[in-house]
Amino acid sequence: MRRATALLSIAAGLLLAALTTIESPAAAQQSGSGGPDLQRQAFSVTLADWNRRLDRIDRLLSQGGPDVGDRTPQWLETLSAVQEEAQAAKAEAESALADATRRLETLGPPPVEGEPPEPSDIRRERADINEEIGLYRSRSSLADLALTRARSLEQQLSRSERTRLIERLTTRGPLPYAPDTVKAAAADLLTVVRAAVGTAPAWWRGLPSEERVPERVALVLLGFIAVAFAVAFAARRILSRRFGARPTPEPPSYSQRLIAAVADGLGKGLIPAAVLGILAARATMEGAAIHGDFGALIGLAATLGVLYILATALPHAVLSPEQPEWRLTRLEPANAARILTLIRAIALMFCLDVYLLEATRQVGALDGLLTADLNAVWTFLFNTLQALAVFALLRPSLWRLEDRPEEAVDGDEADRGAAAPADEEAHEDGFEQPAGLDGAAAAARAGAGAGFWRLLRFGLATLAVIGLFAPMAGYTAFGNYLLNNLLFTGLIVGVLYILRGMIRELIGIACSSRFLRETAGMAHKSRARLKFWSRAAMDLAVIAAGVLLIAPGWGLSQGEILRWLRQALGGFTIGAVTISVADIVFGLLAFSLVLVLTGAAKRMLADRVLPETDIDEGVRHSVTAGVGYAGFVIAVALAIAVMGVDLSNIAIIAGALSVGIGFGLQNIVNNFVSGLILLIERPIKAGDWVVVGQNEGFVKQISMRATEIETWHRASVIVPNADLLSSALKNWTHKDKYGRVDVPVGVALDSDPKQVEKILLQVARRHPRVVRWPQPVVLLRSFGTSRLEFELRVFTDDILWVVFIGSELRYEILRRFREEGVILPYDHQVLHLTQGDPQRPDPARTDPAPGEPAAAADPHAGARDAAGNPLSPPPAAAPSAAKPDPSR
Repeated sequence: MRRATALLSIAAGLLLAALTTIESPAAAQQSGSGGPDLQRQAFSVTLADWNRRLDRIDRLLSQGGPDVGDRTPQWLETLSAVQEEAQAAKAEAESALADATRRLETLGPPPVEGEPPEPSDIRRERADINEEIGLYRSRSSLADLALTRARSLEQQLSRSERTRLIERLTTRGPLPYAPDTVKAAAADLLTVVRAAVGTAPAWWRGLPSEERVPERVALVLLGFIAVAFAVAFAARRILSRRFGARPTPEPPSYSQRLIAAVADGLGKGLIPAAVLGILAARATMEGAAIHGDFGALIGLAATLGVLYILATALPHAVLSPEQPEWRLTRLEPANAARILTLIRAIALMFCLDVYLLEATRQVGALDGLLTADLNAVWTFLFNTLQALAVFALLRPSLWRLEDRPEEAVDGDEADRGAAAPADEEAHEDGFEQPAGLDGAAAAARAGAGAGFWRLLRFGLATLAVIGLFAPMAGYTAFGNYLLNNLLFTGLIVGVLYILRGMIRELIGIACSSRFLRETAGMAHKSRARLKFWSRAAMDLAVIAAGVLLIAPGWGLSQGEILRWLRQALGGFTIGAVTISVADIVFGLLAFSLVLVLTGAAKRMLADRVLPETDIDEGVRHSVTAGVGYAGFVIAVALAIAVMGVDLSNIAIIAGALSVGIGFGLQNIVNNFVSGLILLIERPIKAGDWVVVGQNEGFVKQISMRATEIETWHRASVIVPNADLLSSALKNWTHKDKYGRVDVPVGVALDSDPKQVEKILLQVARRHPRVVRWPQPVVLLRSFGTSRLEFELRVFTDDILWVVFIGSELRYEILRRFREEGVILPYDHQVLHLTQGDPQRPDPARTDPAPGEPAAAADPHAGARDAAGNPLSPPPAAAPSAAKPDPSR
């Protein structure tokens, strides 16, 4: 028994080993471990399948036929699948080709003539690798050929689709106002109604006998409707209570009104939309109770009912005619009610028009009943009603605004409140004018906005007029095409506009969040820039979504749009270099994301982790700065990797431009390297008190290029890092905060020096911030002209208090000197006047008596010699007998 068990175990192990060594052809092709013949065979099967599908589409497209337009979407899906498969095969082949090329380069060049031959195993390996390279090159070329052919067929289908659309729009039909046309249209409409009504009995007769129980069918249908009603009612109550409009003591903010508009729109349309959605789903489900043509009619009606609810619920919530304080617009209440009525009428007419057109196209019982006469009259009637409603909706008086105080978005208010700059942002995501604009700016913006809306109204009115008069001329399809697409475009634009406003509000709130302000440490300018570019990216996404939703109705297929988008994002090739817009965008996003995470990590280290350690403050700054440098390097490397940049090309370009770049960026590189040296050697660190030239203050930050020093006047001085290493600087707190405080003191010449010394030492030893070692010292520095010059030298363990310590010591010295009678002399000078003292009266001078004329002043009166004796005036000159010179 044991032998049998052992034999069975050995057999099972051998079988398992054999099974694990067997590989299917598909797996061998995928993994690349199969031989070249096996891979070539597998790819040949895939290539034959591509060619078979492409040949079939090409043949059917060349034959033409009435069903080409109906089969075009299916063909476009097939072509898209072929392109995806061919693109994947090409990428796989190019990757394998690059790997094989690297392996061949590892072997080195083959020996030339005259050199000894290489070993046989290396020669065989080289031949195998060359065979692989040829195989992968052929696979890449064949896949590229299939891609080119599929894209060419896509373009042919797009041109064919546009040609058929132009032919259909330019085909002239019967005139809708002709009597014969009206009579025929009435009869045809009656036929359509009878056929539609007849689908109900046909559906009932088609049910099995055991299911033909009215109570059972009604019970099942009512059960689904009840469940949908209950779920929708609960959701509506939750939305209305938490986010809906409600009476408030103060006017609600813009964000509250925006959220309430969306919540009310969803809440009021949720219940009927859920019920109609259940009907539409049950009518289209396989095996449903309501099926067939009758189910198709019910499902189409339910779908258009949901569209009507969507088209009216959100505008009702935005306009809020019953609650003016919750409106998103500044429209007058009466105008808001009129606009809402017109929107409902247009939506109802649009749904009825589309219902007839789609029912006669989708329902088998009604297929072919939409005759040219009925289509002409029906289109003319509804186009006229819809055009008149559009004209009424475009009246300028209907869009008159009421005066209301301006406001800003909550997210922007919070952002400004946190950052405190006067950064008023345009409130373009609401319907109101922004706050913070002066009169000229507001007037300019209002004028530009008024011009845009006038142009838009003119364009819409022009399209409505063309849609109205085209059926009158017999171009029924063209008129229907214009008005129906115009209304559908308006619906999509309105919904996307409301959605855009809500997302912009969420971006504003997120950019002013505590995480970005405190955790990530982003400044106000950085957050404002992030908010701008996030909203710009969101606007592009909304525009792209709108184009994809609206373009098919105007004759531009989504496949063609996506193909253009792929070509635009796929990039363009310059020589051997492919520049991809998508790769660049993703690379920039990766770079920004890593920088944000690095900032958050630095803030967490600086605020939470490092303060819990005993590390010096300067070392903490060096650690956080090192994390910032490492994060920047990782961000650059990740961005380069995401962009798919070939580093070898960068190395070649950098080598070619190294000389020029070295001369142009030598200062930047010098400062960068100097910053690294400052962080490693740490002659200065954050928080140090330094003196650099004429600048004195505290080191706030050592960045990659420069160091920020904050002076005592709270001014920031930016010093290049290279200057800090190349010039002398004084660092008061390099190793520690110990320092000396010098207090010069002058006393009277007759003071007792020992008493002065005793008082000064007592004052110094009693100060709480003066250390015991080194001990305070009193020095008699010099003998002044009127005082004895002493100097008190004390040491403190925190030199940052030097000013306050000196001030407190002087206060105490002054108090003790006054108590001990030590005199602080005033500075005085003795002035000796040698000629004419204006304060001493001249005894020889007598003042004239009153009324007596004053004698001529003697310039030499009161003059004395060096001994103080009065000087005699000089003798008077003798009168000259010479006559005066007439020439003088």
